[in-house]
Amino acid sequence: MKKPILIIALLFVVLGQTVRAQDASVFISPLTACPGADVAVRVEAANLFDVGAITLFIAYDTSAVEYVALNNVHPQLGGLLYNHLLAPQPMVAVSWASVASVNIAAGKLFDIQYHYKNGQGAFTFLPDCEISTTGLVVLEVDYSGGTIQPSIVILNQPSDQLVYEGEPAGFTVGSSSAVVYQWQRSTDQGTTFFDVGETANFSGANTQTLEIATANISMSGNLFRCRLTGAGCTVYSREALLEVQAITVQTFQFVAGWNTFSLAVQPTSLDVGDVFGDLANQLIFLSDGQEIYYPAGGINTLSQIDPSAGYFLKSSESAALDVTGVPTEPATIPIAAGWNLLPVLTLCDVEIGTLPANVLSKTEAIVEIAGGGVYWPSKNIASLTLLQSTKMYRLKANEDFEWVFPTCNP
Repeated sequence: MKKPILIIALLFVVLGQTVRAQDASVFISPLTACPGADVAVRVEAANLFDVGAITLFIAYDTSAVEYVALNNVHPQLGGLLYNHLLAPQPMVAVSWASVASVNIAAGKLFDIQYHYKNGQGAFTFLPDCEISTTGLVVLEVDYSGGTIQPSIVILNQPSDQLVYEGEPAGFTVGSSSAVVYQWQRSTDQGTTFFDVGETANFSGANTQTLEIATANISMSGNLFRCRLTGAGCTVYSREALLEVQAITVQTFQFVAGWNTFSLAVQPTSLDVGDVFGDLANQLIFLSDGQEIYYPAGGINTLSQIDPSAGYFLKSSESAALDVTGVPTEPATIPIAAGWNLLPVLTLCDVEIGTLPANVLSKTEAIVEIAGGGVYWPSKNIASLTLLQSTKMYRLKANEDFEWVFPTCNP
């Protein structure tokens, strides 16, 4: 009697070792697809022996794919049941059982058909998956989920561009799998796009980088994207915006001695040395009343120009200065009761008599700096009738108010 018992015990040990030694796996291999196409996601297996029951829960990413159907079931898995569930998360639930054992050394269990939207998504086996033998022994199975991504992967998207009128611009897209590139342009805010060709102003229309030799104002607001083709697929990059800022030249005429200085443009560089570079041989002193730029003395506490401020400037001789920049909106200047500095932050001269009544009623006097012009109505003095662009004045107010320059159409 002991011999049969020993044989049976040895048989269980051998069978147990066989179950553990199967090295069973169920997996989904990574795949690529064309956005907008239907794809078959293969659920495969290896080293499944003496299988009597299968339960699988396969979750998926709804941002990348949309479930369609389950099909192409392995011939040995007749009667397999499946269901598409949305809660507690989107998944496909699969169930199969049989008293007859099934052996699958390697092969596909079934396909899950999805509609591929775009982007990268994952297919994940949830923890409740279980495969057991006909003897109800649960197999140790390695469950490995898979991923899906576009056949053409865009590694770097084109970035928005902000340039000054007359400057070059460009857009770049990065991809390791595209074969053909075609840049496109939209002049109607993205409603329609048309292919960009090679011209004197556009180059690289069929490469990863589109170069624009000279950006002009008419291009501001245009959108650019790239159509990438390869592996039987076509994808589009993001739409990148081109903004072109108009530039203008504000001309200053300085006399020998003291002058005032105020800007109506935003220079391409605010560095004091850059703004006054053409005046390097004439400029002696510059100050906003607190900070100082005194190049001969090696003093510079005024590192950058403030376009909303006014300045005192001393020149060794008469000189002209051109400042290139973007026209600025006339700033609102807070005026306090008493004496103030009033920079003229507009490209147009301003006739004092045309100022709004609520401004004139609060303005007691305006005095020209480094000049003899005075506007003082209560004293019947009106030798100053025009506030000149590029200059600064002293203003005396009888109460606090905000000064706003009128619209300028130079």
